[in-house]
Amino acid sequence: MLAQFVVGFFTALFYIIAMLYAITNLDEILTSTFLFPLTAIYQQATGSAGGALGLLVVVFLPTFISVFGVYLTASRVFWTLARDNATPFSGFFGRVNEKTKNPFNSIVLCAVISTVLGCIYIG
Repeated sequence: MLAQFVVGFFTALFYIIAMLYAITNLDEILTSTFLFPLTAIYQQATGSAGGALGLLVVVFLPTFISVFGVYLTASRVFWTLARDNATPFSGFFGRVNEKTKNPFNSIVLCAVISTVLGCIYIG
């Protein structure tokens, strides 16, 4: 586990150093109309919209794939807590659905909570 922390720290450190050297005009990044400042940084670093899009895809795909793992882990942890009577309405959320053979109720609850948190972030 220590190796993961060390590798992650140095990878992030080198990434941040490279990003700081790639920024040529900070005011342009702060006033950009892009949703994420990373888009403006990548556009300054590569000098083209295509290069920025390619780098954004490299960032987006692992994030998109890991969201499913985090979501399933959260629903399974909640189901485990409900199964052990450690949550409100544990009889409802601690059940395994006979048709789908998974803890469907806890999955739906985690989906609702994630959606509400996402709407708060967007709003």
